Amino acid sequence: ARADVPALTARADAGDSSAGFRLADLLVARADVPALTARADAGDSRAASRLFDLLVARADVPALTARADAGDSRAESKLVDLLVARDDIPALTARADAGDSSAESKLADLLVARGDIPALSARADTGDFRAASKLADALAARGDMPALTARADAGDSTAASKLADALAARGDMPAL
Repeated sequence: ARADVPALTARADAGDSSAGFRLADLLVARADVPALTARADAGDSRAASRLFDLLVARADVPALTARADAGDSRAESKLVDLLVARDDIPALTARADAGDSSAESKLADLLVARGDIPALSARADTGDFRAASKLADALAARGDMPALTARADAGDSTAASKLADALAARGDMPAL
């Protein structure tokens, strides 16, 4: 039996949520990205969700990027997660530099996980608050008092706070 796409579409458009679910699933099974996109753009949240699942499964970074850049926050989130899974530092950096706060946060997490203190420091020095915070945490966890002190002396308030905590914890109160 062949699915009656026009009838499902008509019922879904008339508000039949069961038809909408079936239609979205059918469009995914057919890998019909244009039809899913049209439905998602028309406000069909089920089609949008299934579209994102399909684009992620295909690792379709250009399509997710286009939707994210057009202001779709769900696409932005899926894109950033995909870039993290691919360990795509350059793409995450580009998104973070363009103001994507989710990319900024995930990039900082990824740099910490890699132990890339120079990259975190470079981002912190350009005003990336998330990188500055993660850097201060990493330096404190490593006990790198000279680096924390240097950052605190340069005006990094997060580093200053972590430095004060570390000095107080070790009982080095005169240094405060």
